[in-house]
Amino acid sequence: MLEADTVARDKKHLVTRRTFDCTMATLKVLAIGAVLGSFKSFFSKVKAFDQKHGKFEMVIATGDFFAPEDDTSKEEELIELLEDKLEGD
Repeated sequence: MLEADTVARDKKHLVTRRTFDCTMATLKVLAIGAVLGSFKSFFSKVKAFDQKHGKFEMVIATGDFFAPEDDTSKEEELIELLEDKLEGD
């Protein structure tokens, strides 16, 4: 059994919550659109959805995860992410 509902929608993202029922176990999956290197925003959104809808066992980021190569504005966030120092808003 698969249940899906739209949790939020903005100009760039459609966030859905999908619940899979496989062999009597339920897995909550959060699917969110392209991150495009905005890691702080991504983690803040995941945290907000966790607080509002309960913890998700899996988060899937669809689309481009990293910023385009010619966009250097997100390099600091990438370095913080790689050094495990990134915190959401």
